[in-house]
Amino acid sequence: MPKKLLTRLSIFLVACPAVLGCAEGDPDERQADAVIAIERTSYLSDAQEFRLSVPESLVLDSPEWKADEPNPPCSAKAAIGAATTAITSQSESYAGIEWRFEQAALSRYTSSELPDMERWLWTVEFWDRQAVEMQPIPQLSIVVLMDGRTVSPTIVPAQNYEEIEY
Repeated sequence: MPKKLLTRLSIFLVACPAVLGCAEGDPDERQADAVIAIERTSYLSDAQEFRLSVPESLVLDSPEWKADEPNPPCSAKAAIGAATTAITSQSESYAGIEWRFEQAALSRYTSSELPDMERWLWTVEFWDRQAVEMQPIPQLSIVVLMDGRTVSPTIVPAQNYEEIEY
């Protein structure tokens, strides 16, 4: 198979067993038996990328959006505010980048283990305001649960996508 050069990769997996997990309170802790509700990587630089891992236990512990309620427990405006606060509280991790809000997406999460239980969450995305055209754009995604708690990504070394065969 030929090798393909990927300049930007974003992966979104739902309900996958974790190879890399994070525990509440320690996002760098690895747990082989943890179930990850969402795992996503996004571009930061040629040397680094963001890895966002949201444990299923956090999602299932968040408030339910009941079918008879017209709006979710956490509004879009509140989710964007919580994500913006998360960025400013971690300004050392994201030094040198001026983040611009790009979009907020509401997603439904269900577990194969608990088919009658569903939860909703926001994914709030920011892009580098100073990005140059025709270059990969750093993107930061923060998950906001229905109780306003946020899950921010960690910065990890970038994978060398040139070496991946397809």
